[in-house]
Amino acid sequence: MNKHWSILAIILCSTIVLSGCWASVSPEEKVYRILEESVKKEYEFEEQHERITQLEKEEKKIYQDIIELGWRQSGSIRTLAEEALDNIGEREKILATEHKKIQASQKTSMKMENQIDKIEREEIKKQVITLHKTMNKRYETYEKLYEAYRQSLVYDRELYEMFTNETLKMDQLQEQIEKINKSYEKVLRYYEQFNELTETFMQQKSDFYRKNELENDRE
Repeated sequence: MNKHWSILAIILCSTIVLSGCWASVSPEEKVYRILEESVKKEYEFEEQHERITQLEKEEKKIYQDIIELGWRQSGSIRTLAEEALDNIGEREKILATEHKKIQASQKTSMKMENQIDKIEREEIKKQVITLHKTMNKRYETYEKLYEAYRQSLVYDRELYEMFTNETLKMDQLQEQIEKINKSYEKVLRYYEQFNELTETFMQQKSDFYRKNELENDRE
């Protein structure tokens, strides 16, 4: 019984110490920690995107093989279509994981709102407000990118399911391809916007660190 109480006392003391440490930290330092935690939540984002890009190339090759075969050769087409559907399934899984990481990052970044009004220096406060707005816009753009890409995968899946249909007509195929092309144009547009906002965010974050002499302390 005494041992249990000792462990509980240690936990309570540790909690009090940590709370005290956080309370003594400046708002600027807290913003720094929130930013670092937020960025950490997106760890492996780039690797996941590279994997999606590789899968896109593989799917494009499958599509070209189907077209070269002649889309009425049902046996070979079915095999290739199944490969493409597996490819799409893997991309859907990666996209879902990527989306969860961005959502976790966004949830962490929301903690910044509680620190903005506590910053005394007006210049720094404006800097953090601008940074926070950029972050929010970036998250909003990613959400649009996510939805557009998810819809594109739906259209891709429909296409390869159509290839297994022996009664498929050329005008149906052409209509589906046009839907896919338009959908991926939207994906590309949002992706470019997301990349631009990411670059802006990274620059603003570095400027904030330098302005507050936070960056050099951790190098």
